Amino acid sequence: MWAYLTERVRARTAVELERERNKASVDLVTQVKDGMDFFESEPGGRTRVIRRTSNPVPVEPSRQNPAVGEIAS
Repeated sequence: MWAYLTERVRARTAVELERERNKASVDLVTQVKDGMDFFESEPGGRTRVIRRTSNPVPVEPSRQNPAVGEIAS
């Protein structure tokens, strides 16, 4: 029982942490200047890169609004 509860708390904490990191990332994107990269590293070795390009890549017109049942790739 304790192992289940411990794992459940650990998983919920990880989800909450990721949710907060994503909120901070959205805020950061507005502050990073065009052409800059922001690197975030964790002790476990994971590195997340937020890259703001100066020239956004256009989306193909056929992929902007997929038809019903079509999966956009």
